[in-house]
Amino acid sequence: EEALAMADRMAVLHKGRLAQVGTPEEIYRRPTSAHVAKFIGETNLIEATVVSQSGNSYKVSTVSGEFTGHIGQTDWKPAIGEKVLLSIRPEAWEVVASATTNTTAGKVLEKTYLGQRQQVEVSSPLGHLQVVMLNPKKPLVVGDSLTLTATHEDVIIVPKE
Repeated sequence: EEALAMADRMAVLHKGRLAQVGTPEEIYRRPTSAHVAKFIGETNLIEATVVSQSGNSYKVSTVSGEFTGHIGQTDWKPAIGEKVLLSIRPEAWEVVASATTNTTAGKVLEKTYLGQRQQVEVSSPLGHLQVVMLNPKKPLVVGDSLTLTATHEDVIIVPKE
């Protein structure tokens, strides 16, 4: 967090090579690889397969259904049928009554209430997900069932490494 707050531009290296250069917001919000996404902050990495593409949007298939997102790097265009990863930040998930897109069901495994936010570990068909709820009005309880959704802008598609 300190590097994000102080820097105008950042560079992330991976195995001695430049992985991504950009502003802290660009690198955090649009990582170009799973390594960059994990290096710059916590993220949920979810396996998926590309189903279709329309402009900058891609539809992918996961074990929990279809998600729509976009790629973080402009020089990579995944092919239909290609295995990819989705990077979804913990704070990008929203607990909803129901949703039709970019959604998964889950159960609360663990939670930590921190006043202005609640950190939650959720078991879902996508695996164990980290969720951060900002300003939680109704704190969750271990064992609660819930539905999570993320906006298409918050679903970043990166190459499977």
